[in-house]
Amino acid sequence: MKNFPNKIVIALSALVWGSFANPVAAAITIYFTPGASCNSALARSGAAVGRVASGVANPQVSVCMTATTESICGVTLYLEADAAKESGFFQIVGRKTGTIYPDDNLESSRGAVALKYPLSREDFGGIRPEPAKPYPPAADQLLTTLTIAPLAAAKAANYSIRVATGSMAVVAKAGSCETTEAVPISGSFVVERQ
Repeated sequence: MKNFPNKIVIALSALVWGSFANPVAAAITIYFTPGASCNSALARSGAAVGRVASGVANPQVSVCMTATTESICGVTLYLEADAAKESGFFQIVGRKTGTIYPDDNLESSRGAVALKYPLSREDFGGIRPEPAKPYPPAADQLLTTLTIAPLAAAKAANYSIRVATGSMAVVAKAGSCETTEAVPISGSFVVERQ
């Protein structure tokens, strides 16, 4: 965090409610909240997700999900900068999976992961422990908590980070994770300098 004199605020940019034309009547919401827990009411208010200043800890951002009718077996979660001009200015320096989907999908090294465009295919999702049953429909499911660090070159007024194409919730069919269907998910948040 050295050489980064400006404050940063991470604010919600969009909430995406999923309605998908497939056999699963999906209503899955992905949203971001500050800290290490989920609070959809806070996310909907448009409140800041975190603040960063030189010498202050990097913000934690929780990636959360609400499923209204779906039982979920796991999530594939790719993150990327919204555009090439926003690529590589932030990195994920810490990650902790939620207790619902504790078996993480991240196969690459556990070091810092740059948020690039296009993405570099690190999967920040997780799955239910085997041979677990799917998690029932519920609000405020914590997928993962990320610690995001700005790099010294991050000078623009704001940067958008989004859930990338290929991200999906794995929805159980017939009450079992043995038969599933993939449902696309999306969402984004903005990192703003203050």
